[in-house]
Amino acid sequence: MESLESRRCLATVNFFPELGMLAIDGDGAANDIRIRSTSADDVRVVADGRDYGAFRGIETLRIRTAGGRDFVDVSLGATFPYLSVALGQGDDRLNVTVADPAGADPAVDPPEPDRVGRIRIDAGAGDDFVDVNLGATFPYLSVALGQGDDRLNVTVADPAGADPAVGDPAVDPPEPDRVGRIRIDAGAGDDFVKVRLPHDRYFMDIDMGSGDDVLQVIVGDRSKLGGGR
Repeated sequence: MESLESRRCLATVNFFPELGMLAIDGDGAANDIRIRSTSADDVRVVADGRDYGAFRGIETLRIRTAGGRDFVDVSLGATFPYLSVALGQGDDRLNVTVADPAGADPAVDPPEPDRVGRIRIDAGAGDDFVDVNLGATFPYLSVALGQGDDRLNVTVADPAGADPAVGDPAVDPPEPDRVGRIRIDAGAGDDFVKVRLPHDRYFMDIDMGSGDDVLQVIVGDRSKLGGGR
């Protein structure tokens, strides 16, 4: 007979069409959650080995994993409006990839506010690894690493065919116009943060918090190292 203690509820997946929200919640143990855009409008979810199929009409994608050593992998097209991930406690791994539309150049075709998403990540407690790869047209990324010795990599792709160094006012808007904002709060712990950008037309707000930290920012072919305690 199976004991109650050995049972797991696994992750739950709920879609609220009236809100346009897809909510995925972990069960406090080690969850494995994988999310993929299968078309411009569909998102497919596989959680803890179960395929929940594709969902359409998503305005908000919310993931909360609670405790446990979780693995979350999210790969989306550029038409989603809002992504929120909270990893909770545990030594977690999060991969987020958001692609640009084919041929998109934010200097020529600015993203539509209701079609390109904002991303918020709360890594919570634990020694977490977060890897974020973004297309050049994203408007906003916020990452809070929380407590623990965390590692964060953020990479923003080069816009297709764009060369910001040329400075053509017909193509590249003058300051103070920017194409995106990145906010990072490293929190407590000995953290490593690496940010790679194609050019300097991004607002960045980085607080390394307390601990023996390392910050590396690469803009084009220029690199700057920093640390904090």
